[in-house]
Amino acid sequence: MFLSRVKLIRLVAFDVDGVMTDGGLYLSDSGEEFKRFNSLDGHGIKMLR
Repeated sequence: MFLSRVKLIRLVAFDVDGVMTDGGLYLSDSGEEFKRFNSLDGHGIKMLR
């Protein structure tokens, strides 16, 4: 029953900051902001497909 209900899910939405990142920012010399993502988060999203 659980798997049949899971198959009905069409969209999963969540905030990225603090969920898929460590919440920190990296700043370049020119002031650009970068976020670090864990590769396992991307793997988890692929598994949802």
